[in-house]
Parts: sequence; C-alpha cells; structure tokens
Amino acid sequence: MLSFYKSINPYVIVLIVLTGLVLWIPVFIKPAFFIYEASLTISPFDDAFKGLYALPVQAKMIFGLIVWLLLAFLLPVINTQNNLIEKRSFLPALFFILSSGWISGIQQISPALLGMFFIALGFMRFFYVFRENKNISALFDSGFLFTLGSLFYLPFIVLIFVVWIGLLIFRYTGWRDWFISLSGFLTPWWILYGIQFFITGSVNDLNEMILAVFHFGSFSFVLEPGRMVSFVFIAIFALYTTFSLFSQFNMKMVRSKRYFFILGWLFIILAVTYLFLQPQDRSFLVIGLAFPASYIFANYFSFARETWITKTIFSIYLAGMVLSMYIPFFY
Repeated sequence: MLSFYKSINPYVIVLIVLTGLVLWIPVFIKPAFFIYEASLTISPFDDAFKGLYALPVQAKMIFGLIVWLLLAFLLPVINTQNNLIEKRSFLPALFFILSSGWISGIQQISPALLGMFFIALGFMRFFYVFRENKNISALFDSGFLFTLGSLFYLPFIVLIFVVWIGLLIFRYTGWRDWFISLSGFLTPWWILYGIQFFITGSVNDLNEMILAVFHFGSFSFVLEPGRMVSFVFIAIFALYTTFSLFSQFNMKMVRSKRYFFILGWLFIILAVTYLFLQPQDRSFLVIGLAFPASYIFANYFSFARETWITKTIFSIYLAGMVLSMYIPFFY
C-alpha cells in the first residue's frame, strides 16, 4: 500500500481524494458529532461568516471538504517548488488529510480553514525568499499573506515569530530584511484598523476581540475520549518520525535542513499557542499544526526502505486515523 501512495503517477491524486472521502463518510452520516457552531470571535470578518455559518449543515460540510482537499494538494506543490523533501511525492497531501481531519469541528467550512489557505500560500512565498537570494518582494508577500490568514483566524498572528526565526536560520541579518517582513505583516492590519475607524469611529471592538482570543490566563488540554485516542496515536507517530529525521540530518542538503528547522519552530509555536487558547477557539488550530507535521511524516516514508516494518507502520497509521473517524458510531 505504501508504494502506491509514494508514486508520483496521477492516479495517486485520485487515491488520496478517495481516502479523504472515506474519512468524511462519518461526517455526513453523523454530523452532530463533528459539526458545531464555531466561535466567530476568532475572526475580524465575523459578520461575513455569520452568513456562511447560516448555511445548511450539508453545505458547510461540502464546502469544507473542497477547501480541505485543495489545501492538502498545495503541500506537494510547495515541496516540489522548494525541495523541502528531496523526493517528489504526494505524501504531504495524504498526511495532511490524515493528520488534520480527526478532531471534531474541523469537518466544515471555517475561518481557520480559509485562513490556512493563505498561510500555505504565505509559506510558498516565504520559502521562495531563500530559493532566490534576497528576494525582497517575496519577503513582503509572505508577511502580507500570513496576516491575511490571521484576519480569518486570529491565532495565526503568531506566525510573525516564524518569519523572524526563518530569517535568523538563513542568516538574513540586514535591517532591510526585518523591516520588509514587518511591513508586509503590518500592512493588512493598518488597512483593517483604518477601515474600522472610518466606519465606526473607534477600534475598541477590534482590540477587545484580539485580547479575548489571546487570554493567556489559563492552561488546559481537554479532548473527547475518542479524540484522545487519535491524539496519542499521532503524538507517538510524530515522536518516532521526528527522531528518524534528526538521526538522518547529516545526509540532508543544507537548505532542506533549514526548511525543517523552520517547520519545527512552526509546530512548537502553534502547539504552545494551542495550549493557551480558549477551548472554543483552539480545535481549529490543529489545521495549522498538521502543516509542518505532514512534511515530517512524509519525509520519513519518502526515504525509509520499504521493509515489512515500514509498511506495517504506514498501514497502522493510515488505518488507525481512518477508523478513529468511525468511533462515534460505537457511542
């Protein structure tokens, strides 16, 4: 089975889409378990999303499925353009689908899902900065796109730290690089604050929304019993593949090493943010966490020899994540 998914033949696209549909079957059969009214305080565009969330449940699920699949296939495009993993495959798309679809609430169109689309485009431009030396416009574009993503889902605002860490990792120490990245990041906020002040004469509501989301006064980590099984499964798999990645780091190209350092920091920053968000806002952040995790998982299976152990690990993860979606039928 692993050899089929590792192939670069076009039929793999169909295979991955079918895998996504199999994951989505329980959502259509038992939507009450997966779909709920998401918090709209996580987006400055809350008024626009009120209409989106007023759609029938089936429509929200279908739109969510389409955006989710499109986002998944952006990951192999980013990999091909920047050579993150030194082998071309559709594995990043597969692991994004498997690693982001398991938590309740994600199986619908949401601000976070739309915001993550801009985040992925932002990383496409951000990695281009290091592929084309000193590409200032791409540095501005990446900051701008990251901020657009955060305007859909406010917790993504922390990605400015990932940009700055990336500049340090690639040794971009000139003041212009930092200034351009910060300008790209702030420009959408300047526009938003300007529009808000022009329309209402005040920006207090916007400030209160940001402060309400980033309320770091409490720490908690609670999942439903069925989802906790999936979380433990992913955590063990992540530790194993990350250990494998670091054990083979010396064999990677310098640029690829740095890309994975950036992805590692992305995961850490989002994970810390997840722990301190309000419970009603945090589940959607799993979409962001799945982005770096998918490349780490795909890297492992791209270079691992296809022994019975490797094939068994892949089959267990694939079957485990699919079956975890059917747990609600046993409640």
